[in-house]
Amino acid sequence: MQLIGLKKKLEVLQEEHPLPRTLQLTIEHLLFGEREPVCAMTTARVADAGAAYLYLPRPKLTANRSVTMVFEKSLYDLIRGIRSHTPNHHPYILRSLSEARTETRSTSLSTKTEAVLKLVYLQMLGYDVGWSSFAIVEVMSSTRYKEKRVGYLGAVEVFREGTDVLMLTTNLIKKDLSSSNPMEVSLAINALSHLSSSSLSTDLFPDLLSLLSHSRPQIRKRALLALYRLILSSSTSSYLRTAWPRIKERLEDEDGSVVGAAVQVVCELAQKSGEGGRREWLDCAPVMYGLLRGSENNWMLIKIVKLFASLMPLEPRLIKKLYGPLTTLIKTTPAMSLLYECIHTAIVGGMLDARDEAADELAELCTSKLRTFFEDGDQNLKYLALYAMSKMTTLYPALVAEHTDVILGCVDDSDISIRLRALELVSGMASLRTLPDIVKRLMLQLLPTYSTPLPMHYWVEVVERVLEMCMRNGYENVGNFEWYVAVLIDLAKIAKVDVGGLLGAEMRNVCVRVRNVRGVAVEGMSALVADRGQYRDGDGVGPEVLGAAAWVCGEYSPYLLEQNRALDVLDTLLSPAPHALPALQQAVFITSILKIYTRYVSTPREWNPAWKSEVELWTAKVLGAVEGYVRSGDVEVQGRSVEGCALLRVALEHVHNAPARKSGYDSLERDEGTDAFAAVSDGEKEEGGGEGLPRFVGEVLVGLFGGYELNPVAQTAQSRVPVPQELDLDGWIGEAWSLEPPELVQDDDDEESYYEDPRSAAVVVDKGSPHEDEGITKEERERRAAERRERLKDDPFYIPTAAAANTGLLSDQARGEYFDVDSIPIVELSLEDVEHEGKKEKKVRRKKRGHQSPERQEVQMVEEEMPEGYEPEHASTPSTSTRSSRPTTQAQKSLFAFDTSRLKSLDFAKEDEEEIEAERLRLERERAERRRVAKERAMAAAAAAQPTVVAVVPDVVEVTRKKGKKKGKTGKGKVGEGVEGGEGEKKKSRKKRVVVEEGGEEVEV
Repeated sequence: MQLIGLKKKLEVLQEEHPLPRTLQLTIEHLLFGEREPVCAMTTARVADAGAAYLYLPRPKLTANRSVTMVFEKSLYDLIRGIRSHTPNHHPYILRSLSEARTETRSTSLSTKTEAVLKLVYLQMLGYDVGWSSFAIVEVMSSTRYKEKRVGYLGAVEVFREGTDVLMLTTNLIKKDLSSSNPMEVSLAINALSHLSSSSLSTDLFPDLLSLLSHSRPQIRKRALLALYRLILSSSTSSYLRTAWPRIKERLEDEDGSVVGAAVQVVCELAQKSGEGGRREWLDCAPVMYGLLRGSENNWMLIKIVKLFASLMPLEPRLIKKLYGPLTTLIKTTPAMSLLYECIHTAIVGGMLDARDEAADELAELCTSKLRTFFEDGDQNLKYLALYAMSKMTTLYPALVAEHTDVILGCVDDSDISIRLRALELVSGMASLRTLPDIVKRLMLQLLPTYSTPLPMHYWVEVVERVLEMCMRNGYENVGNFEWYVAVLIDLAKIAKVDVGGLLGAEMRNVCVRVRNVRGVAVEGMSALVADRGQYRDGDGVGPEVLGAAAWVCGEYSPYLLEQNRALDVLDTLLSPAPHALPALQQAVFITSILKIYTRYVSTPREWNPAWKSEVELWTAKVLGAVEGYVRSGDVEVQGRSVEGCALLRVALEHVHNAPARKSGYDSLERDEGTDAFAAVSDGEKEEGGGEGLPRFVGEVLVGLFGGYELNPVAQTAQSRVPVPQELDLDGWIGEAWSLEPPELVQDDDDEESYYEDPRSAAVVVDKGSPHEDEGITKEERERRAAERRERLKDDPFYIPTAAAANTGLLSDQARGEYFDVDSIPIVELSLEDVEHEGKKEKKVRRKKRGHQSPERQEVQMVEEEMPEGYEPEHASTPSTSTRSSRPTTQAQKSLFAFDTSRLKSLDFAKEDEEEIEAERLRLERERAERRRVAKERAMAAAAAAQPTVVAVVPDVVEVTRKKGKKKGKTGKGKVGEGVEGGEGEKKKSRKKRVVVEEGGEEVEV
């Protein structure tokens, strides 16, 4: 009655204040919901409607009224309200949630439907509306399709696997799956694909499987896709084994959309089944092959090609079968996506591995089509082309090298991902001819004047790729090592990233391995070391590079003397600048200082007062510089500096005491094999020679720092060291150890001497093996322990029991209890022999190029040292890659993600193998029995000298896979028996080939 009165008052208001017809209909819809709303409303009209509504009196609410009047807002009003309250819309949403909660308690199903629709929208905004699950089930049970659709939408968005009311939807979904309305069936299938829990899958799997034979194609298509989710949600593989025959039937469905859905399901299941389970999918290869040749749906062809890419490694016969269809698709298809999938399948499927005429033709076709990807303006296609060509580099490097111009153009692309992919491809294309140009092109990007700013990780990638190209296969691409050393020095100067460790290690590696390049390397490294500006943070080449350069200058210091740069380098090393470097580099600098000093002062010069004063001055200067490292906080730096100071003090004393009379060293012969200088004095050449440079400096220091050449050691040298036969790792090292504390024996004559010199007075008495006192009783051990505690009570060098009690150690002794150390079991530990199996080196097949390669510079490579008597069979080749693999983070598991590992062990053609094996054994026994009988009859006939059947050619019997049936290949398909004249055998109308023996001759009948 109140609503009727409110409507009359609205009519009166309309007569007094006329409103537009559109606004009047909108107000009536907001208040009564009798007419459809008018969507084409301006903001001003809505404001007028709101103002008109303010003049309306509110209905009076009575206590005895069962239904309370609530102003219902639609989803449209909710969205407008949220936008109007932005940015502080949270209080408004909370009020809307409260109103929606009240609306879900309404008896009107339309009101509940509108409330559920608003709650679904708020759920997508991140608000929890799980409390409305029962109202959603009520809306799902509506007979009106419009309301049922909202209920299913709410179930998909709100329900989770652990929702309590999920079990109430089982019968509801089952009823809708069998509905005559296709729209309701589609709603139920869609909801089941999202709510495929284990309980729902068990109850609804038969109903969904029956829908694969539905009369409508859209129902069959939806049922196939929902069946895929149910198979994944199943805890066993029985669902897939049951549904697999029905899925294969849909591959030959008359409707193309159903076939596409079946192909999608098969491809996804094959991808998730892993390497072991994909063999079972070979059953559908003939059907897929027919679809590949006859279908025009590019989307479905992509899926089929992907499936064949995973099946070709398992079935090599597919490779020859697919040459024709894939070549046709690559030549004719205008779709770039399908074209790339065909090329990728040809590469990863092994179709190019044969290297025959067909493979060469296909590879040339693929590379020519990939070039069109670069010419396209799409960046994604350019990236895919680079990725495909990088996979073809190992098989057909010559074909990829024909497109070097477009590949190098991608190195300067604005997209950093394309740059990185092109960088990977270019590094794989590097050869003896192309390496200098590629390195120059990459190093230009590291210059400060480069136009495009690049991220730091790309700079690191460039330096790593340059080093990888040059170091590949023992520097096979480097023709001039002087150029390579210059590249390393330039990289150290222009690469302002953290790659000093790689560059420093490579500098040392090249100088040690290549003798010819040491002079050029010392010249370049000495310039780095002598430049004091390199020691400033942020401006220099880095501490790792400086440490490597100082090591090279010190190890090969004779070249410094030849280049007259020894004093410049030594003066810089003795300055305070190296003190700012890390401790590792400081230790290297100390050794380099001593090596350069020794080489310089041992030069063959006349030992006159001027030279003596200079040597003495440099010795004192070096001593003072090395003493500055003695107080370093690093143990290695302290140890080297202390040893160096001791040597330099002795050298200074010898130099100071050596009289400057006559040249003691007229010549200094150089050992070409070791790069060491051997001093030859006049006294050795001619008797009666005068004194000269002290022998400690000329021979001892020179032999100490340059007596032997440093050669490279193979990485597998340690693993190839043979284990000595006399080495026993299980035996005791020395005598058996005593578990009891040692006894301190004092001199009875002078007890005070114990405290005066405890180290000389205390004598450790060996108690022998711990098993020698097994016969002593427990009381005797307790008595000895008490005497030992009494004797050691006043020992200042032994921890008393009180201290042990304070520290919480040996609590039993602290309480005065006896701790039986003999009760501790002795366990012998043994080391298992680990055999290191060597890895086989991969043979790299290099195709001969048509152009003439540049001449390689002749270099003298130093062979790697290996231990004498090493065992090659126990060698292990560790990985030499310098590129660290970054850990990958595991993606967050989805709410409805399923474990597909069980699909890897599926068997769709499961049969009784035991029965087949028993049938085969039975047939073999029958054949053996027939041969035995024939042999016995032949022997009996020979003994009786009568013509007898010797042998009968048995008919071929093959076993089919059906149990208990045999099929004979005997002329007309009948089964032929092996022995003639047996009981129960049927006589044949055709002749048999029988061999008889008459008079010692064999006759064929």
